[in-house]
Amino acid sequence: MEQIDKNIRACGKILKTHGVKGEVTVLVEDAALFDTDYIIVPIDGLYVPFFIESRRGKSDNIDIIKIEDVDSESAAQKLTGAPVFLKIEDMDSDAGFASLEGYKVYNGNSLVGVISAIDDQTENVLFEVKGDKGVVLIPAVDEWVDDVNDADHVIRMSLPEGLLEVN
Repeated sequence: MEQIDKNIRACGKILKTHGVKGEVTVLVEDAALFDTDYIIVPIDGLYVPFFIESRRGKSDNIDIIKIEDVDSESAAQKLTGAPVFLKIEDMDSDAGFASLEGYKVYNGNSLVGVISAIDDQTENVLFEVKGDKGVVLIPAVDEWVDDVNDADHVIRMSLPEGLLEVN
C-alpha cells in the first residue's frame, strides 16, 4: 500500500468509533469530504468504497459518519485509524488543490521546490513553487502528474521541456 493510486487522494482519517450502532468520527482534511456520499478506505491492501448512510458535523473539521452495512461498534472499530480517500475526479478542484500547499514538487527526480501558494483565480490553476531558482508557476495539469504521495507530501511530475525556463 506504499504506492497510492494516482486517481485517488487522501482527504481525512477515521479517528474512532462513535456509539454502538456503527458510527465513526472522521477528521476532515479536505473540504470535498463534506460533500460526498462515499469514502474509500484501504483494507488489506485494497481500496474499498463505502457509501455514507448519514452524517452530522461535530466541529469545523470533524464529522460523525454512519457507513452503510457497518452496523456495530465492533465492525466500526476495524476501520479506526484508517485514512479516507476520494476519487480525484469527484473532488472539488479548489478544495483538492488547496490541500497540496506545502508539497514538494519534483520534475522527474529533480526537486523543483515547494508549493507555497495555489493561484486558482483563473480557469487554469497554477502552483506557485518556491525553489533554489526563485518562484516558478506550474500549471496544475493532470496529465503532467505522475504521482501524488500524501504521506510524504510529494508530487512527482513530468513537465514539458522548457517549461521551467519560461518562468
